[in-house]
Amino acid sequence: IPLLRKILAEVPSRKVLVAGCGTGGHVLALAKEGFEVMGIDSDPAMVEATQKKLDAADGQVPGSRASGISSQLRARVELCAIEESAALGERFGAVLCLGNTLPNLSGPGQLEAALRSLYAALLPGGIFFTQNLNYDKRWQEKTKWFPLLSGRTEDEEVILFKVAEYGPEFIDFHAIFFTRPLAPGTCWDYRVNTNRQIPLFEKELRTLLERIGFEIVSTWSDYSGAPFDVRDSSDLLLLSRRLGVVPSR
Repeated sequence: IPLLRKILAEVPSRKVLVAGCGTGGHVLALAKEGFEVMGIDSDPAMVEATQKKLDAADGQVPGSRASGISSQLRARVELCAIEESAALGERFGAVLCLGNTLPNLSGPGQLEAALRSLYAALLPGGIFFTQNLNYDKRWQEKTKWFPLLSGRTEDEEVILFKVAEYGPEFIDFHAIFFTRPLAPGTCWDYRVNTNRQIPLFEKELRTLLERIGFEIVSTWSDYSGAPFDVRDSSDLLLLSRRLGVVPSR
């Protein structure tokens, strides 16, 4: 949040789009900071999870549940693919795309279509901020294992293993979830989710953004604002700004 406060301090509007919002943590956090926030995701389960967070935090205006509008926090969530964001018909002072979301747009032309749509959804001078893995480092080292994660939801304990397999032009990420209900005497179960990503290299992302019409402002390696090092940083955080009209292809 401190870094987000800094980069959102001088945007042309306090209306923020969180693209690929997942379970809505950033939507809720920014709404609590006083921003008007819209979250979008193409996964109905993520939209439902975000709405539950908003409901728990703020309740609903009577009769507004279908529209997903929160009564006090100015936050809402919509089922929408990132590449369709311009069709929402709204313009934002900032667009955030966090949690390594962009590399999931791995279909032919999907990433560029998504970035052009986000550009069109921004007001002139609006900012686009994205956080992804540093694929330059990861592709070079072919890192296979991620740190073990664990925690619990309202209903169950969760242990998460992540494993990466490298193809010629893609990476398959396997997320192995071990879960156990919180009720006494229950047993562990597991499921595996596999997700294919494109390796999104820093130079490639920078070049694509500039071709679309963004100005690159800053790159960092983490939310403390440490400088980005293409050889050593685990993550790439990139801040850019919309300059004007969308250039021709």
